[in-house]
Amino acid sequence: NPKKEEEGTLLQLEASAVRCARHVDFLLKRHKSREAEWIRHTDDEQQKRTVYPLILVLDNVRSAFNVGSLFRTADATGCSLVITTGITPHPGGSGAEKVGRSGLGAE
Repeated sequence: NPKKEEEGTLLQLEASAVRCARHVDFLLKRHKSREAEWIRHTDDEQQKRTVYPLILVLDNVRSAFNVGSLFRTADATGCSLVITTGITPHPGGSGAEKVGRSGLGAE
């Protein structure tokens, strides 16, 4: 029956249009939230940051992930300097990729 086939095609087309509209709405909301997040995180927070005359020495720490965690902690607490010695991986060394991944942007 051609009329029933046409109705079925129209229903499929309508369902497809609704899915497409929902997806566009989702993408717009995601874009707005990322834009708002970009605005929220400014460099003004870095200017207010207090740095203490504290030096953290990491001597023979084997795990790059632990080193990354210590870098994050030092960054959060305002430590002025982190020194790596011995076999401790450091951001410029052979474990740089792991330290960078686990440091998650700590400076």
